[in-house]
Amino acid sequence: MDIPTPPNLEEDLSFLKVNKEDAQIPIPSSKFLQTMYQNLSDTEIEKKTIGRPFEHERAYDSYCRWYVLPTQLKKPKTTICIALDKSFNFYYHDNLDALKREGARIKFFSPIYDSKLPTCDGLYIGGGFPEILSDLLEKNQKMKKSIKNAAENNIPIYAECGGLMYLTRSISYGNKKHQMVGLFDAETRMDKKMKLNYTKGKISSNCLISPKSNTLQGHEFHYSEIDILSNDSKFAYALSIGEGIKNKQDGLMEYNTLASYMHLYFDHSKYAKNFVQNCIKFSKR
Repeated sequence: MDIPTPPNLEEDLSFLKVNKEDAQIPIPSSKFLQTMYQNLSDTEIEKKTIGRPFEHERAYDSYCRWYVLPTQLKKPKTTICIALDKSFNFYYHDNLDALKREGARIKFFSPIYDSKLPTCDGLYIGGGFPEILSDLLEKNQKMKKSIKNAAENNIPIYAECGGLMYLTRSISYGNKKHQMVGLFDAETRMDKKMKLNYTKGKISSNCLISPKSNTLQGHEFHYSEIDILSNDSKFAYALSIGEGIKNKQDGLMEYNTLASYMHLYFDHSKYAKNFVQNCIKFSKR
C-alpha cells in the first residue's frame, strides 16, 4: 500500500480560494466545498489533505484503517486530544497520522458541546471558523475554564488559526463581541480582507514543536486580526514570507502553549515527534 505523499501546497491553496460568503461559514456546511467533493472521485478526495472536515471521530478512524499501517505505529505512550466540531475541523490528515506514528493516542472533543476536556497529556486545536458559532463557544464556560486551567498547569497545547482565535480574550464578529478562553492577553477582530499567503521563516525561540534556529514554512488563510496585543507577548516564529500575527511575528507562546496563524505540515519534519515528546514529558510529571 502506498503511503500518501506530501500535498502540493500550490494546489491546496487554490483549493482554498473561495469567496467571502463561502469562506466565512464552517467548512462542513460550505456549498462550494460540498459541490467540489461531489465532483471528485473517491481517490481524488482522499488526496486532498487541507480543509477536509472530520465531522465525526469515525471518519478519522476509517481514514487510519486505510492509510496508516499497523507496522508504522509506535505503541501509544501519551494521549493528545484534538478539538473537532463545526468550529474546529481544519486539519491535515497527515498531521494526525504523524502524531500517531510518534506514539500518540488520539482522542477528540468538542469545545462547543463537551463540558470538560477528556483525560489527556496534550491538546491540538486546529483551524476552522470559530467566529460563526462564537456565541456557543462563549456559552460553554466550563470548557473554556477547563482549557485555561490545563494551560496554566503547563499541559502542551498546539493551536493554529481558529485555535489561536479561540485562545484570545474575545472574538468580535459583526456587532458583537464574544468572550473566549482568555489565555492570551489579546483580542480577535474579524476583517473584510482575506489573508492567504505562503509562509516561511525561522524559529526564534525554543518552543513546543522545535528548538530555536530551525526554519519552517507553511501557509496562512484567515479573515481575522489579533488586536490589542500585550506589549510583553512572546513569539516563536520570525517570518520572512507571510504576515503572521504582528510585524511578521507568529507563534504566540504562553506557559506550554504555542498558537499561530501559520498552518504547518508535520510529515517529513520533527514537529510531531517534538510535540509528542513534550506530551510524554508532561505525563510523567
